[in-house]
Amino acid sequence: MSDQLMSSKIRDAHRFADKAIRQSYIEAKASSFRAWVTEPVVVYRIHLIATTLLLATFVGYELIVYPLG
Repeated sequence: MSDQLMSSKIRDAHRFADKAIRQSYIEAKASSFRAWVTEPVVVYRIHLIATTLLLATFVGYELIVYPLG
């Protein structure tokens, strides 16, 4: 009976440790993602891409609509 109690306690300790490791991994990934998103280079790149796409869309629209008018 003592062996079963010890193995149960060990199993519970392993479960707790596995849960803590998974939680730590998730928190580390979230922290690195937050750091990546808030870096000025990334923000500027996103801004550049969005502005370029908007400009290209506008130019494309004008090229399509101008000959029709």
